[in-house]
Amino acid sequence: MKHSILTIFVFATLLLSVANICAQNSEWEWMTVGNQKIKVDDKRCYLIRKGISRKDTAKWEVFCGGFTNFYYEEGYPYKLYVEKYDPQADTINVIKSFCRDGSGFYIRRDGSIYKKGIAQGIVDLVVTEGISKINEKAFSYFDLYVENLTLPQSLKEIGDDAFSLIHNLKTITSKAPIAPRLGRKAFNKIKSIKTVYIPVGSLDSYKKEWGNRFKFREKSELK
Repeated sequence: MKHSILTIFVFATLLLSVANICAQNSEWEWMTVGNQKIKVDDKRCYLIRKGISRKDTAKWEVFCGGFTNFYYEEGYPYKLYVEKYDPQADTINVIKSFCRDGSGFYIRRDGSIYKKGIAQGIVDLVVTEGISKINEKAFSYFDLYVENLTLPQSLKEIGDDAFSLIHNLKTITSKAPIAPRLGRKAFNKIKSIKTVYIPVGSLDSYKKEWGNRFKFREKSELK
């Protein structure tokens, strides 16, 4: 009888341990790392998004922290299984990593990146809060088929040619109350931009710095 009780106790303990592990794993997440770093705040940072398929959240974000248990090599997009997806974290802890061959990204001989065909679902690019400068040509070679760009409240400067060649960019949402300094040809060769959303009370600042090329619309929730 004692042996039976002991056996039941051990078995129950093992089941509880397995349940705890499964509960922990259920909180872990998949994420994607882009195949080329971008330069913001004079640092080379990663372009990341939550999930690994086109059906997942279609939002690229900038991550300037580091990874554990993961070696990154430019030219290859990766899918990662991580403890927590957080673009503002100092470190993202990686459980597993996989290189994404055949994902549709290509590298030209000059090192620039392009994507063959239309990347359905990849429509948003969000520059993480806390970043104050987007360096020159930071996003100009990704050709990510981004339609909506969000700039943080902390942004002070956008470098020359920073977003050139993102041909289908339609809207820009800038949370900065004072217009970031706009570099030469920052949005070069983009004719599709319809509206730039800005905080209430910022219109004069944006017209002075960005000129009359854009159609500005103030939004109270950005203030």
